[in-house]
Amino acid sequence: MGQITVGEFSSQYGTVLELEVVAGKAGMDRCLTSSDVHRPGLALAGFVGLFTYDRVQVLGNTEMLYLSGLDHDQAQTVLNPIFQFDIPCLVITDGNEVPSIMATLSEQHSIPLLKTPFSTTKFSHLFTFHLDDVFSPQATIHGSLVDVYGIGLLIVGRSGIGKSEIAIDLVERGHRLVADDVVQVARKLQGFLIGSSG
Repeated sequence: MGQITVGEFSSQYGTVLELEVVAGKAGMDRCLTSSDVHRPGLALAGFVGLFTYDRVQVLGNTEMLYLSGLDHDQAQTVLNPIFQFDIPCLVITDGNEVPSIMATLSEQHSIPLLKTPFSTTKFSHLFTFHLDDVFSPQATIHGSLVDVYGIGLLIVGRSGIGKSEIAIDLVERGHRLVADDVVQVARKLQGFLIGSSG
């Protein structure tokens, strides 16, 4: 599995996800280790016993409405325990306003704070979709891969057995050669195997 920093993610997908870095730019070298996201509702309520802090923390309308009902000191009391964890970054969705105390804590702890106009559901879906390639288990296989009517046919066997000749024969019959000799195979979240040239 690969890895990507918050900065690399923001650079590659920031335009597509309409991400704006609000605070904590010093922490853009923090690594994302999963394409999963976490909504820290219970953590905001004070329960951090099962806080999945190693994922991107997404705060949507519910979390932001809760925070907007607190004064500055109350919001700081609620947010302090969360910022004690080694969070990769926080993303505020739905174009919600960023409380000043959250921006201050992000700067103090060098935790990137980003904002997007996308809904929480849409952002979570697109985030997972874009990072699927980065975190998918991958393997390199010696063989030939041919697209036969939209299905990948992987031809494997010992060296010199005729894998390439079979692949060429299939190509001559109108099918498409995807990779010969080195095939990169990745398992996507849905369990599908996707092959490409290595």
